[in-house]
Amino acid sequence: MKLRCSNKEHGFEPLLEKIPAAKRVTILSYSLDENPKSYLWETLHKLPAASDLTVITNIPGRWDSYGRNQTSKMKDRFDAYLDNLAAEKFECAFEVYFSFNNHAKVLVVDDMAYVGSANFTEASAQKWEAGVILSDKSEVDELQAFINSIRASSIPMLKAATSKEARPLLKLLRWSFEIIRSVREENGFILSDDQHWIDDPERSQRESVQISDGLRAFLSECRTAAEALLKRCDGDQEVLNVDILLDVIGFVRYFDEQDYNDSLAKPFDESAQSSHLVEKLLIECSNDANVDDVMRHPEYHEQLEAARSASEKELDGAVVKAVDDLVKYIEKTISKLRSSFGPEDVSPEIDNTGSKNR
Repeated sequence: MKLRCSNKEHGFEPLLEKIPAAKRVTILSYSLDENPKSYLWETLHKLPAASDLTVITNIPGRWDSYGRNQTSKMKDRFDAYLDNLAAEKFECAFEVYFSFNNHAKVLVVDDMAYVGSANFTEASAQKWEAGVILSDKSEVDELQAFINSIRASSIPMLKAATSKEARPLLKLLRWSFEIIRSVREENGFILSDDQHWIDDPERSQRESVQISDGLRAFLSECRTAAEALLKRCDGDQEVLNVDILLDVIGFVRYFDEQDYNDSLAKPFDESAQSSHLVEKLLIECSNDANVDDVMRHPEYHEQLEAARSASEKELDGAVVKAVDDLVKYIEKTISKLRSSFGPEDVSPEIDNTGSKNR
């Protein structure tokens, strides 16, 4: 634990420097900076797709009711908050919650954390602030448990998060980032039952691209949920808009129609290649050469090894391309899904000014 007192700089500056390369970032703040071009937002926008960002915030000035002059001002503040937190502005996996009883200020970046008086705002850098930076895993884990308890009682930014029927679809969004994260970390080419790519040391990379039965069952659950929610889009029971639901159905259909292994080159057949080489070299050799002579010749072994290397290289390339194509499709689809969320998808409990989101 290290004491961090600040003025004219952010108390959590050492953690901000780690954000562009971080895997997981959690922000718990009473308020967020309202300037979309601020240094803080620019830093968060640098998080890559393989990262995971969770934001839990209050909104200063939010009351149960407002005076005539306050309503318009608060409406602008709600709009600024929601606009800054729009999912399409971030490449990473992203969850937002609102806790209107929260006054804590915490920033967690991987295995380090800041706890103190500073909000996640530029204004906090201009004030006297005090806090501590934690790097002990047990302390950071204890702090994360505290954050989780706040999140459990918070309002999700997306109203779909409160719908049991829609949960598989929101889980699908996060599962997709798990695929991207794992593939980019080169953990392997097998999709496991818990929706993660896993590394199997007994399995050759070039054997195949496998999608497990458990994963296919999960995707089927997503399609069933999307089809059920699609039937509710004509009335006042809409949970997610039509574009999102149709995109999810198309996403699942893509997996159903893919058969990666049929498109891969066949594994190296040493027996067939050996027979081919022996026949070829016998023709090229003198008339008194026999099979044993050919198979003892250095040129036979050189050509057999060259053929094996070429086959393995071709198969490796095909597997890598299949995985790369899958990741690109996922990235494209998820980007489209995230940009499909509009004001109508925001939890109505957040903006209590009595006017609809712009």
